[in-house]
Amino acid sequence: MPALAAQAADVTALADGYQVTFAADSDVLNTIVTTINAERKCCPFLQFDLRVPAGGGDFVLTMTGPDGTRTFLDALFKA
Repeated sequence: MPALAAQAADVTALADGYQVTFAADSDVLNTIVTTINAERKCCPFLQFDLRVPAGGGDFVLTMTGPDGTRTFLDALFKA
């Protein structure tokens, strides 16, 4: 997760997680998808919403979950 966070253009803390914005780039998209796939296996409580807008706009990944999710993600981002 830290490698993904390092590629972020913007990170916004939410009450129940984070919203992370990335510049539209196919390599970044592959990293996002790979990270989602790995994290959903170990952390089934996480909700991932990935917006890939038409016209080449920035990618937006929202990661949310039950109480305590943001604290959990804080630890992953800093690992």
